[in-house]
Amino acid sequence: MAQQMQISGTIKDGTTEELIPGVSVLRKGTSTGTVSDIDGKYTIAAEQGDTLMFSYLGMQPISRVANASVIDVIMQAEDIGLDEVVVIGYGTTTKAKMVGAVSSLGKEKLEETPFYNVGSSLQGQVPGLVVQNNGGGPGSSPNISIRGAGSPLYVIDGVITTEQDFNTLNSNDIETISFLKDAAATAVYGSKAGNGIVLVTTRRGQEGKINVNYSYNYQMSQPTVLPGMLNSYEYALIQNQANAYDGTPATYTSEQLEIIRNHGDLDTYPDNNWPDLTLKNFAPEQRHNLSLNGGSKRTNYFVSLGYADQGGILKEDVVNYNRLNIRSNVVSKFEEIGLEVGMNINASFENYQEPSAGMYSIWRAVNQNTNPMYRAYNEDGTLAGGGNGDHPLALTSPDAGYNKNRDKFINTQLSLNWAVPQVEGLKFGAMANYRNGDGWGKLWEKNVPLYMQDGSVMNQPPPQLTVASYYNQRVYFETSANYQRTFGLHGVDATFVYNLNTNRMEDMSAFRRGYLSGAVDQLFAGPADGKDNNGTEAEGANAGYVMRVKYDFNYKYILEFSGRYDGNDNFAPEQRWGFFPALSAAWNVTDEPFMKNLSNRNIVNDLKLRVSYGETGITQGVNRFGYIPVYNLEPNAYNIGGNLVNGYSEGDLVNPLELTWYTRRSLNYGVDFSSLGGKLTGTFEYFYYRTTGFLVSPKDIYALPLGKDLPQIKSNSAQRRAGFELSMNYRGQLGALKYEIGGNYSYFNQLWEQLDTENEATLMNPYIRETHRTDYWGGGAVLVTEGLYQTEEEILNNPRLLSSTATQQGDIKYTDANGDGKIDEQDKRTVGLPSLPHGTYGLNFSLKYKGWSMNGLFQGTGDRYLAFDNFMIVEAKRRTYQFQQDYWTEDNPNSLFPRVSHIEQINGGNNSNATYPSDYYLKNAKYFRLRNLQVGYDLKHSLLDGVDWVSNCRIFVNGTNLFTISPVMDYFDPEQAETGSGVQTYGYPVQRTFAVGLNVGF
Repeated sequence: MAQQMQISGTIKDGTTEELIPGVSVLRKGTSTGTVSDIDGKYTIAAEQGDTLMFSYLGMQPISRVANASVIDVIMQAEDIGLDEVVVIGYGTTTKAKMVGAVSSLGKEKLEETPFYNVGSSLQGQVPGLVVQNNGGGPGSSPNISIRGAGSPLYVIDGVITTEQDFNTLNSNDIETISFLKDAAATAVYGSKAGNGIVLVTTRRGQEGKINVNYSYNYQMSQPTVLPGMLNSYEYALIQNQANAYDGTPATYTSEQLEIIRNHGDLDTYPDNNWPDLTLKNFAPEQRHNLSLNGGSKRTNYFVSLGYADQGGILKEDVVNYNRLNIRSNVVSKFEEIGLEVGMNINASFENYQEPSAGMYSIWRAVNQNTNPMYRAYNEDGTLAGGGNGDHPLALTSPDAGYNKNRDKFINTQLSLNWAVPQVEGLKFGAMANYRNGDGWGKLWEKNVPLYMQDGSVMNQPPPQLTVASYYNQRVYFETSANYQRTFGLHGVDATFVYNLNTNRMEDMSAFRRGYLSGAVDQLFAGPADGKDNNGTEAEGANAGYVMRVKYDFNYKYILEFSGRYDGNDNFAPEQRWGFFPALSAAWNVTDEPFMKNLSNRNIVNDLKLRVSYGETGITQGVNRFGYIPVYNLEPNAYNIGGNLVNGYSEGDLVNPLELTWYTRRSLNYGVDFSSLGGKLTGTFEYFYYRTTGFLVSPKDIYALPLGKDLPQIKSNSAQRRAGFELSMNYRGQLGALKYEIGGNYSYFNQLWEQLDTENEATLMNPYIRETHRTDYWGGGAVLVTEGLYQTEEEILNNPRLLSSTATQQGDIKYTDANGDGKIDEQDKRTVGLPSLPHGTYGLNFSLKYKGWSMNGLFQGTGDRYLAFDNFMIVEAKRRTYQFQQDYWTEDNPNSLFPRVSHIEQINGGNNSNATYPSDYYLKNAKYFRLRNLQVGYDLKHSLLDGVDWVSNCRIFVNGTNLFTISPVMDYFDPEQAETGSGVQTYGYPVQRTFAVGLNVGF
């Protein structure tokens, strides 16, 4: 029987010789362990010959054999240079051997930015990643783009999945996220990889005792921007000013103005601040996460449960989002035969509810559509009618119907990996994944009664109900073979994969309208007259053969060839399969003899040069099964015997051999480096993409046969996009203070080399054509302005719009760009930049001192343009914000808005951004904001020092969007919801949050 012994010692940092508290000490193969105390000392009972394992965040794990009663340990900082392991498509590699453009983000960075949505946590942290929030409503998700491309492909634990699955991930379950950018990294995913890959690896259990971790986060949120509202007196003055400009009688007499100013008759002339009446000061949010991980030599496990709940900013609790996440990752190893078996199960359950009007309508009613003199209540306490029906208190009432949505899915994955015992370096693998999901939605549109001052009920539409549901399932199957071995100075790594992905979906909906009563919100209670229902079904599949072969000579020269022979069921059999290859090379320059002097002096510790070229495919915009000629079902097409019956019409014309994916060719140059003994690390990338094979339906070439567009065919259109990325990070230590600072910057631009959809007249106009024009504002060509007319002489001596027959001082003055003496379509120009930022950056820092920690993230964008929504510009009755008083007068010639009017189309619509879009209303929405700031303290360094069963107990305070610098912050948040054409619009506001939290481990 092995001899029992008591082992003690101290644990030091090998660089600073500081004692390290909180180091985990574990007897390998058992659950017996301890943690070093505040003085870096530990004591553990063990048997002679046991292996003791020492681990600590930021330090290299080490092991020692239990052969003495005193074992002192010196730990070294983790190597964050070129030996870091990076997850790539169908495998892993190290930075030293990586040849593609790949960025990665670890769980520590995600924990420092505790947003409920994973996508929001990425903003500003990854070079080349463009994350755009669209407002801040409960359950909202940002749009993600890699290097300015479209929506990327998402891969979670090796399975191609959907954006929904990514957005519902519990960030506490994530181990790493890799972002695959160039063809060398993405070609193995073939025809779906043209926009880059977001590759997620979830956590796995570690051998050792059971670790239980619980975290709680409670936060309060408020809008980052709430512009000041006009009071009734200010609103009335604007109405009268509009009358003066329109040449109409004043809306309010001087006596009425005095009554309004003094609040002399609030029943007739109310003074309501609608945001104050409808919004809370803060909205509550909370999150809980519980996880267990551990294992033995045979089996490791990670099990977690996460719950998030977000309340709304409305005073009435009618907006809510909650999500439940469940995950179980179990891996069993049979080392005697080299087999590893994994079973992963995860599920998500989401619920969202808002009033039936929707947040767009509600926010517009609260801020823009309801003036301060609209009565909130009648004298008897009933809700007042008489307006346009957009009564904010009625729209946000719990009795105003609802829009409920529920989504859930469950993933089950089984994996087998066999390292062939008789053949060193040879592995075979198989994996199957089944996803089952369904959802349900119920929209009950019901109006709250509004009463006129005489007691009568305002006429409103009767209630109506829509119920919808869907079901989908996806099956993924994969087999693989990998051979990796080093022969002397020669390294070989070859991977071959076959995978098959199938999916099926069904949905249905039912509708009833004209309910006689709002008492019963069920389908059966609705009248049969006007009822409707619908349903569809869809299925799809794709398969692929993947290969990747890598050769390296002494880790110095690396050459890799990869590709995928991809099959997509969306195309005709003759066009269904395509091969997408990539070739890449790397050179670890610091391994050369001539670099030794620089390396020994810590001037250049690591230097690697990379280059890659390859092809990927894009299927976005390709008509589903567009190669099959079909007939369209037309409901209620004919009246036969007094009954409406269905009919058929001819479908789109097709050309099967022309319908296939676009091709995107990628060229990437990269430099990875480190200096100062590995403390300073960085990466620089230059990228160039050229996309061809766009599908178009030719116009203006042939007469349209049968009244149909010509079929989609491949065009000669070509688009290119290029840019660069730079990221740098520095880690250091001053005594017990550990610090880290990093930053990244990315920029891209793009243009059409050739665009076949442009007609000859447009192509010949260099001012409005898209061909050979870098990006511009998304609303298209606009009229260029020279401010506002200030004098009658300016009006008489300058060309105007033909419709502008009543031009006055304070109207917009347009530039006669082509000099023909008139203002028309020919004077339009493309200006500005899209709202999708071309330049993005992030700055982060981290400080750790004994038990204290602080980290922060600053994030921002370069120039990006948004236009005022037309509702903020037009009639005087829409003027509700304080800043909308900044209109033209003789005393305010350089105003934000033109002269005010009661008529949108005054002077032929000269000042309307909807009728005549111009650069006058374009605003640069670039911004710089403190995205996240967190300060925490681990009680294990003080109060809980002697409590062995607690491994950590960290409390923290956190804030997001704490301050923002932007030219538009006086009007709206730069990340506020917008239309697809770059126009600011209404919706749930972006939120600033203040949080307290607890992380405790046992």
